[in-house]
Amino acid sequence: MSLKNRVVRTAHGTGLTGAFNGITSEELIEYHVLRAKGGVSLSILEIVTVHPSSPGRLNGLSDEIIDGYRTLKEAVAPHGMAVVQQLWHGGAWANPLDGTPPLAPSAIASPLRGTVPQQINDEDAAAIRDGFVAAATRCRQGTLDGVEIHMGHGFLLQQFLSPLTNRRDDRYGGSFERRLAYPLEIVKAVREAIGPDLALGVRLSTEGVENGLNDAENAEVVAALQSTGLVDFFNLSFGGFLNFQKVIGAMHEPPGYMLPAIEKTAAAATVPVLACGRVRTLDEAEQIISDGTIDMVGMTRAHIADPELVQKSLDGQSDRVRPCIGLNQCVQTIMSPQHNLTCSVNAAIGQESRFDDNKIAKTSSPQSVLVVGGGPAGLEAARVAATAGHKVSLVEAQPSLGGMISLARKCPRHAGISDIIHWLEEEIYRAGVDVSLSTFVDEDDALWDDYDHIVVATGSLPRDTVVQSRSPGTTFDLKGEGSRRTFTSIDVLASVPSRTSEPMVVFDDLGHYEAIGIAELLIENGQKVVFATSWPSFAPMLHNSNMGEPALARMHQTGLLEVVYNAKLVSFDGAEICLGFLDGRSDQTLSCGGLVPVTARVSNNELSVALQAKSLKAEAVGDARAPRYIRQAILEGNRAAWRINEGAVS
Repeated sequence: MSLKNRVVRTAHGTGLTGAFNGITSEELIEYHVLRAKGGVSLSILEIVTVHPSSPGRLNGLSDEIIDGYRTLKEAVAPHGMAVVQQLWHGGAWANPLDGTPPLAPSAIASPLRGTVPQQINDEDAAAIRDGFVAAATRCRQGTLDGVEIHMGHGFLLQQFLSPLTNRRDDRYGGSFERRLAYPLEIVKAVREAIGPDLALGVRLSTEGVENGLNDAENAEVVAALQSTGLVDFFNLSFGGFLNFQKVIGAMHEPPGYMLPAIEKTAAAATVPVLACGRVRTLDEAEQIISDGTIDMVGMTRAHIADPELVQKSLDGQSDRVRPCIGLNQCVQTIMSPQHNLTCSVNAAIGQESRFDDNKIAKTSSPQSVLVVGGGPAGLEAARVAATAGHKVSLVEAQPSLGGMISLARKCPRHAGISDIIHWLEEEIYRAGVDVSLSTFVDEDDALWDDYDHIVVATGSLPRDTVVQSRSPGTTFDLKGEGSRRTFTSIDVLASVPSRTSEPMVVFDDLGHYEAIGIAELLIENGQKVVFATSWPSFAPMLHNSNMGEPALARMHQTGLLEVVYNAKLVSFDGAEICLGFLDGRSDQTLSCGGLVPVTARVSNNELSVALQAKSLKAEAVGDARAPRYIRQAILEGNRAAWRINEGAVS
């Protein structure tokens, strides 16, 4: 397999075919084609089912997938992108569709499923091996360029390799050689099925947990596998479901953060090695391969954010690459019941055939468009409308663009969130948007009739009265005696309160990142913090984002954090706070140096309501429509501009 460059997209779920289906949807084909056009040399397709005990997103149990493979290969072939299919079995982490227990090397419970798996017997092992062979054969028949066997991230074959999950005393357990025996059987059987002309890769990961597979032991796995002469490349990674925050590191991780954890493994390889780890730019990729140990670089999330990353960079337009900001919206959605891939910064994901930037048609009937508000929603609306050729003006009441992101970037390890604002700002100026800063407008201004369309992106505001989502019947008045020591998130981000001897209480009613960022900012200032949350767990709305647990660990390590769960605000007089509890505990009164309630905000939508009452074409987007997060803001700004353009293009 010959590659035109060293940039690879590693296997990742898309949900664009629905669960347990084939390569049948136009959306999935277009998703991959755009990245091929953009310059990627190799894409490794998301997990495929090899056995009914471990259903994946793609169904490799049927010959129907063969035509899908051929269609995909024909679509990307003109652009020189190779395609490899990852073969996978989840083992104890799988969820069989028929309700039977998952199959695993040993009967050790999975913390993901909460169930004890059934130990694989010889008959099961043979059936799963035959499933790998059948799936690999379909890849060959579908004209793919190769297959990758997943032996990492805590899935079935790593469960055989790892002493954590392999407690067998037969030919498949005990010594290193016996723990390797079954994965080696799979490699040999798959190689025989695909023949000598297709590439065969193996994905491995250092577990990074106590007594798990470490870097040196994985180096032994590499040496043993490549001694067979059957393996053509290794795809090295870090972590697994016992350490999931390391598998797909969020914004707080530096570029190439996995490299120290795979150093010995990579050095043991004599065949090409692929590595990844939040690599965002070609410059970062170049730095990783500069010492010669790593041969190919995975840039998966970076290409979710911008499919044209490679070509733009080669054309001298690296500043025009839409940046991945590491919020892991992609991870959250693909691992949720929704299953469809989304992105915080790229509103076209999953609907590239309709909404990719290259589909924006130049209007035949330019409209005058006013965007009110320069946060992410307003900036995206202005960018798309101006790209289509409309005459766009943007007014922002603050002296700079960015909206709440300009403050959110002040949270520790969160500065990268502003990368998307810098990109949007450059893009709107490049597209010719007329920007007026420090400009406040209201419904009585005389300018409204000058515009054919108005996009209202005025954001949201803190509530005057706290409405607690999990106890809406509990009244808590922010105007009481404690108001002098009560701070909004905006207050804290604009100017961190002076440190007090008594702890500050950060009350989290949202379960998302805002309260975490506020608490960590206070702690970095040396302030003791009681993090009181209405939820029974820490930041549940960040589940699978890989941001919550690392932040909790960082704060606990300072010794300045106390966490209280299932809480509600009862009263605060400026010196003492009374917390109630949703789990039946009695109220608790604490000495307190201040309170930061992080609760639902209210839309700043008065302008849009007033303009609509005047029968003007005004549309509220982002928080001005309903307070949510950056993904929804950019998505709604994008779609509002598309609607304007679709009405103007004949």
